[in-house]
Amino acid sequence: MATKLMLAHNYTDQDISNWWMSEKLDGIRAYWTGEKFLSRTGKEITPPQSFTQEMPKGIILDGELCAGRNKFNLTSSIVRKTKDVEKYVDDWTNNITYNVFDTVCDHPFERRMGILYDTIRNFKFIKIVRQTKVKSQDHLNKELDKVLDKGGEGLMLRQPESMYERKRSKSLLKVKKFHDMEVRIVGYREGTGKYKGMLGSYECETKGGIKFNCGSGLNDDDRVNRLDVGVFITVKYFELSKEGVPRFPIYMRVAERQEF
Repeated sequence: MATKLMLAHNYTDQDISNWWMSEKLDGIRAYWTGEKFLSRTGKEITPPQSFTQEMPKGIILDGELCAGRNKFNLTSSIVRKTKDVEKYVDDWTNNITYNVFDTVCDHPFERRMGILYDTIRNFKFIKIVRQTKVKSQDHLNKELDKVLDKGGEGLMLRQPESMYERKRSKSLLKVKKFHDMEVRIVGYREGTGKYKGMLGSYECETKGGIKFNCGSGLNDDDRVNRLDVGVFITVKYFELSKEGVPRFPIYMRVAERQEF
């Protein structure tokens, strides 16, 4: 069963004066129950004991396990292991931090952040995600450019005094130059030229049944070891056409959720 977390809408020029902004992290969403980690889909994440022993007991946390900017593949290769995890203790302790951006309780956001700083700021493998007040649209744009220049994904915006909602909430917005979505592979186009005999592009289908091709973003290893039909992948794109087709789609990774 999927874990009911607070999810974001896309920022589309809403009034965000005095909202809180933070960097959007490119990691694995992880919900700390006070005893164990769960993924967004409700599956247990199983770090080595030396990592979980450094987590706080009795407080529910929401955040991302992350190895850093532009390191999603490294993060995924470490965090998704489920067998013999004690063998990978150095991978976890040398690379992964739990970047916490919320705690789940019945208080406004500012109070929730205060609780985080009061209770978890000194834990070894935890970082509290820094929040900054948005001064103006120009301030937002400059911060977005700074994050993107450093290889980051974008920004997250939170409405002042907002409560934690276990659903997609209009009080939480994501700001990105590119959007992303999860789509299903329904077929292939074979490569030509230097890609002859390899995968040229995936034929993809959106939740709404819109079909399109995606070949950008695939490296040579991706093209040789193609994914099976039916697998869900995450693609990023500039915008949707009037027909709902993603413009300039780019392959990112296998999707965390394998369903619509």
